[in-house]
Amino acid sequence: MPPPLLPVAALILVTGPNARMRSRHPKVTHRILGKPLGSFSIDLCRALGAERIIVSVADTEELTEVKAALGAEVEYVQAAAAELIQAAASRLGPVSGPVIVTTAGWVPAPMDGRLLTEAGRSDGTAGATAHFLRFDRAHSGQEGANETESIVAAGLFQGVELGVTALSATNSDEVDLLASYRPTLPPGAAILRRSQGGLVVEDRAALAATLERIRIGKVRELMASGVTVEDPATAWIGLGVTMGADTIIRPNSYLEGSTVIGSECVIGPNVQITDCVIADRVVIHNAVLTKSEVGDETKIGPYTQLRPGSRVKRKVKIGNFVELKNAVVDDRASLGHFAYIGDASVGEHTNIGAGTITCNYDGKRKHRTYIGKEVFVGTHATLVAPVTIGDGAFIAAGSVITQDVPDNALAVGRSRQSNKHDWATRRRHLQDQDQKQADGATSDGNSADVG
Repeated sequence: MPPPLLPVAALILVTGPNARMRSRHPKVTHRILGKPLGSFSIDLCRALGAERIIVSVADTEELTEVKAALGAEVEYVQAAAAELIQAAASRLGPVSGPVIVTTAGWVPAPMDGRLLTEAGRSDGTAGATAHFLRFDRAHSGQEGANETESIVAAGLFQGVELGVTALSATNSDEVDLLASYRPTLPPGAAILRRSQGGLVVEDRAALAATLERIRIGKVRELMASGVTVEDPATAWIGLGVTMGADTIIRPNSYLEGSTVIGSECVIGPNVQITDCVIADRVVIHNAVLTKSEVGDETKIGPYTQLRPGSRVKRKVKIGNFVELKNAVVDDRASLGHFAYIGDASVGEHTNIGAGTITCNYDGKRKHRTYIGKEVFVGTHATLVAPVTIGDGAFIAAGSVITQDVPDNALAVGRSRQSNKHDWATRRRHLQDQDQKQADGATSDGNSADVG
C-alpha cells in the first residue's frame, strides 16, 4: 500500500460574526490559556505538514483583528461567506497533493491528525493528482454538542487544480458545512467518521468548557513529566509554558505565554508569571513577573513585581513590596523590602535598604542608575539618575544622591542635624499658656450671655 500523502496546503474558513458569542470581536480571536482559538486549527495543519495556510475571512471588519490575533505566518483573503473556499483556492493556485479545508471555530483533539493522514492515502486512481481533505464536526445541534465527531472527507480530483467548483458551499454556516459538500463529493470519495473528542466553541459557555478541558490536560501533562501541582483546580498554566522535574506549583498560580521554569523550583501560591525565564531552585510567591529572567536559587516575594526587562541573577533576595523595572541585579544582592529600582544596575553582594528609590524619570526621558558591587545603600535613600555609585560605597540613610559616588566613599546627602536643648519643654509651656487664655475667653463669653 502506498504511504500516506501529506497535505501541501490548508484552507481555514472564518465564517463571520457569531451571534451566540455576543462579542464585538471575532470568535477566532477569543483566547484559551492565552492562545487564540483560531491558532488551534493553524497548529494542527502545520503538524500535518501543510506548507501553506490560507485563512479565508467572511467579514471585512473582522479581517484586521483576525490578522493581529493569528499572526503574519499565514496568508489571508477576504470574501463573501458563500465564496470562502473559492477565494482561498484562487489564492492557493495549482496543487499537487492533499489540501486540508477546515473551519476555525473548534479545537481538534490530538488523534484527529492521525486520522486525517490515514485518509489521505492515494488509491492509485489513474490521473488522480490531488486529494481534498476536510476536518469538520457533525451533530452540533444535539445535546452535548461540545463532545463531537470529527469528520474527514478525502476526495480524488483529476488534474492539478483544486476542484472547488464541485464543492461550492450552499450553506456557509460552519455548523453544517460538510453536510452541504457531501452530496457533491466525486465518485470514490471516502467519508471516514470516528469520535475524536474535538471541542466546538459556539458560545461563552462552550469557550469556558473547552478552556477547562485543555487546562486540566496541560496540568496532567506536566504532572506526568515530574512536576508537582498541589491544587490542579487553581493551576492556570499556558500551553507554551515548560518546566523541569521536581518543580512544585502551589495554589493560585498563573503561568502564561512562553514562560520557562527550571527544575526544583517552588512557584506560588498567588503568582502571575508571563513570558519569563526562571532557572533552577528558585522560590517565588505572591508576586507578578513579566518578561523577566531569574537566576538559580533566587528568592522572590511576597508582594513583589518584576516588570519587563528585569534580569535577576543567582542567589538574589527580592523581598516584600519591591518593584523592579528594566533592572539588572547581580549575584547575591539583597533588596529586602520597600524599594523601587527602575532602569538600574545593582552589583553583586550589594544591599539595598528599605525605602530606596531610583528616580529614573525627569518628566521627558528615562535615565539609568549604576550601583556597584558590595555597596550598602541605607534606608530611605533617593538616587536621582543619571548617577553612578562606586564599588564598596556607603550611602547614608535618608540621603538624596544627585552626584556620582566614588568607590569606597561615604555619601551623605541630607541636612545636618541640630539639637535645640529644652526646646520641647518651652514649647509645651507656651502651648499650656495658650490653652488657658482660650479657656478664659470662653468662660467670659458664657457669663456675658447669662447676664
